[in-house]
Amino acid sequence: MTHEPKQPSSRPRVVKSGSSLSCLCPHCGQSLHEGSYMVLDVERQDRQSGRLHLSPQLNVFDSTSTIELEHGVEVADLRCSRCGHSLQREEVRCAECGSRAAQLLVEYDGVQTEFYICLRKGCHWHDISQAARSRLILEAVGYHRPDQPGELIQSGTALECSCPHCAHSLVQGADLVFDVKNPAGDKGTLALSPKLNDFRSACTIELPKHAPLADMACPWCSASLINPRRHCQLCGAPTARILVKTANEDVGFHVCTRNGCHFHGLDEDRAGLRLELLGSV
Repeated sequence: MTHEPKQPSSRPRVVKSGSSLSCLCPHCGQSLHEGSYMVLDVERQDRQSGRLHLSPQLNVFDSTSTIELEHGVEVADLRCSRCGHSLQREEVRCAECGSRAAQLLVEYDGVQTEFYICLRKGCHWHDISQAARSRLILEAVGYHRPDQPGELIQSGTALECSCPHCAHSLVQGADLVFDVKNPAGDKGTLALSPKLNDFRSACTIELPKHAPLADMACPWCSASLINPRRHCQLCGAPTARILVKTANEDVGFHVCTRNGCHFHGLDEDRAGLRLELLGSV
């Protein structure tokens, strides 16, 4: 049984960040809302159960739970708080971390749409069914109108970064993490902020100031991220290329490998996508 319209409109509607979503159980059809939260039954891997309260607003990730949930760990199950049925969909996997996913129904414009959320604590991935994408676009965090030209990624946006070789997420907790090698050949771990125009960094080895890294690699597959075909537009040093998720696809994102240089940019063919400059209003 499908909840999607047979003849979707020619132009998808954008569901903007902050929109309040009407969330229903796909089994009993009852509302999952209690007050200002969506409420689900949650079960940990040790079989201890409790109640999980989530914000029903798109891209608002407020949550509380009556039991402790470990960050970065999948819950064993999410269930409807009305009928008790499991919301897991074994055939659906999180596109960011590969974890299992749960399915809800979201009512928008009078039509019920399948809506998926990741079961791993701390992962904010969510998506709609393939059929619904001809009708709806979920606005991504920190983006302006992804259905129109000139999409802007705003300063402070937490970028969802992945390796262009193995597709594994490069974000671990609050850090964007790389394996690096300094000019002396020492190897270590570099942690950067995943937020656009936040230049926080820390490294486990000494990085000479104003010197480029000898290598910058994915910590999961160890493939080098250095792009020999593109150099920093500010200092001429080599750049490293990763992938960043936008509203509809992953795009190449380049960072300078010279310590102290804050240059970053997108693939040169991304004319319809812009990065907000530091200090822009």
